Amino acid sequence: MSIPDAFSRFCANLFVMRRDAIDQRLDNLSRRLSRDYWSGRMEEQNCLVFGSFGRYTAIRETPFVDILVRYPAQSAEDFIRELPNAVKGIKEIAHSTFPDMKAGQSDIRLQASFSDRTQMNIFPAYLHEDGRFLFPHPDGGNKPLLSPMQLELNTFHELNRECNNNLALLCRMLRAWKLAQKLTIPGFVIDAMAYYFIGDWEHRDKSYMYFDFLCRDFFAYLNQNNATEWQLPGSRQVITVEPVDKELLSHCHILALQAIEADRQGMARTARRHWGEIFGESFPS
Repeated sequence: MSIPDAFSRFCANLFVMRRDAIDQRLDNLSRRLSRDYWSGRMEEQNCLVFGSFGRYTAIRETPFVDILVRYPAQSAEDFIRELPNAVKGIKEIAHSTFPDMKAGQSDIRLQASFSDRTQMNIFPAYLHEDGRFLFPHPDGGNKPLLSPMQLELNTFHELNRECNNNLALLCRMLRAWKLAQKLTIPGFVIDAMAYYFIGDWEHRDKSYMYFDFLCRDFFAYLNQNNATEWQLPGSRQVITVEPVDKELLSHCHILALQAIEADRQGMARTARRHWGEIFGESFPS
């Protein structure tokens, strides 16, 4: 198996196989919410998928689909006051849409699970006139979040289109790397790292033929730009994180160099073994 073929199979191994079923559920939920809350007006912001699934960077191991549901409160203050009732109302709508759904709830979210092991976190949200969403903190913090979620998603998807979907593929590969190396980097930070790297990478729209160089150059980039602060694409919101261990980054970069050299010498199996040391069992041996 050639290295480009191995990267192609690697990316296929990471793909969320139930994505079509998830999208169908989301479409059904959006239609029902639009009917009950917005007099049938179908708008993208009525039911917005965010997080890894919203950016199409989720992999099979991604546990939850995160969803914002636009709630028809008169003001942000009313929304905060009505939040527990908003969760109950959304639960009733979801149950009528998906009779087989198992649901739990708190004062800030609805947690829905299905027989195919899909799990959804559904948050009520208030949409400000400037396009920012106000919604409960997913980690349960006391202070609600205020985020231009649609802008962040649009900004990410725009560059991904320019990159021939390689931005999303890189983000998925880095999630496999995170799991293989037992890292704790949040998914949205991984996506920000990949976004700022690939935007200036000269082969950003090329095929799997260049994916060995893509990974080699990313590890070199992150080793040189191992920041404690990253800006989310679109909103430029600053996120503070622990830097990635420099020894690990150097080790992964060296493994990538060794894999490329082994492939150049016709030792594809050795090259695949090196890539497997970086990305784990999902990379074909």
